[in-house]
Amino acid sequence: MPYNDHQIDTGTSSSTTSSMSWTKVTLTYANPLSVNMSLGNEFSLTATGATTINATGGTAGQLATFIITNDASSSRTITFGTGFKTNGPIIGIISKIASISFSYDGTNWVEIGRWKEGQANILDLPIAMVVPWSVNDGSNSCTLTLNYDSVNNRNFLRCTSSSITQNYDIRWGFKIPDTFSSFPTGALLIDCRMSDKVANIGLVTMSNSTNIADPGISGAAIGGGLTNNVWGTYTDTPTQSYTPGEYAYINIHLGNNAANDTEDIARVNLSYIQR
Repeated sequence: MPYNDHQIDTGTSSSTTSSMSWTKVTLTYANPLSVNMSLGNEFSLTATGATTINATGGTAGQLATFIITNDASSSRTITFGTGFKTNGPIIGIISKIASISFSYDGTNWVEIGRWKEGQANILDLPIAMVVPWSVNDGSNSCTLTLNYDSVNNRNFLRCTSSSITQNYDIRWGFKIPDTFSSFPTGALLIDCRMSDKVANIGLVTMSNSTNIADPGISGAAIGGGLTNNVWGTYTDTPTQSYTPGEYAYINIHLGNNAANDTEDIARVNLSYIQR
């Protein structure tokens, strides 16, 4: 089907209409920005600052998509205000594109989907994947058990021992996704709990497929920010280069320095930026 365009004078924006009745509109940045949705279906904006977009007009059942290019200076926050129902603002990534689509119900433009170039995806490393290493320091009486916290609704691994100075290592092996580009700040997230954050040991390391240690995650203690017997979250950032398709490993060394102390590990997530 031929694609025949013609120009429409909208005053503050330019648009093209195809023979398939899909109208493209180029918006001029402003804050706030009022958009007459009756003018088109695809609205393009280069964001040079944060802005709130407000909607007027539209026909029930109409579909519309905003394509937003973040400039090269800083991350821009795009909020959809009056006339929209969304799942929240778009937080831009420098020099990347985001899109968000809506359907008009006759009163509001309701979000039906979004996409963001360079967005972070999450590798959820379930505790069922854990491969335990028992680090024997003589008569190691440490045990590692799978438990369920019914109050906080989470599965977790518990390291405990009947005598002092006992330890256990738990290790996750996983494939770096084929779409992997890089790790964002705070990519590694571990939910953990300790009975005594001072006496107990929880050290995290990460390595690649050739067992080269990641300098960004090289033995940091997970218990520093915890309150005893309360779940907390440890975060860290890999800094080593990783290749899509290779295997990587996260290791947590747990050590009890008092009899019957406990160390618990629940959620382990690793976020990454896709290509």
